[in-house]
Amino acid sequence: MNKEDILEKARKENKGHDLAEQTERRKNWQAAFIAAVIAAPIMMILQFATGHDDESGALVVVVFAMDFGTFLRQAIKKRKPFEIGMTLLFGVIMVFAAIHYIRYLLGSGGAL
Repeated sequence: MNKEDILEKARKENKGHDLAEQTERRKNWQAAFIAAVIAAPIMMILQFATGHDDESGALVVVVFAMDFGTFLRQAIKKRKPFEIGMTLLFGVIMVFAAIHYIRYLLGSGGAL
C-alpha cells in the first residue's frame, strides 16, 4: 500500500474527516465545556445567594463563556488575528454580560 491508499482508507474510516481536524474540534469543545463548568456554578451560587432561583439570565453568561473558551484555545494555538479578535470580542461580551447580570441580582439593575 502506498501513502495515498493509506490516506484514502483513513478518510473512509473517519467518514471523510481528517483525524487532526477531529482532534482539534474535540479539544475546542473541551475548552468550551471547561469554561461552562467554571461559569455556571458561579452564576448559580450568585442566584441562590441573592434569592433569584428562577432566573435564566445566567445562561447568557455561560454561553458567552463557552464561546470565549473555544476561541481562547484557538487563539493560543493558532495565534492568528481572527482567533485573537474573536477571543477579545467574546471576552468583553462575557464580562459585560456578567457585570450586568450580577448588578441585576444585587438589585442595582439598569444599564451599565
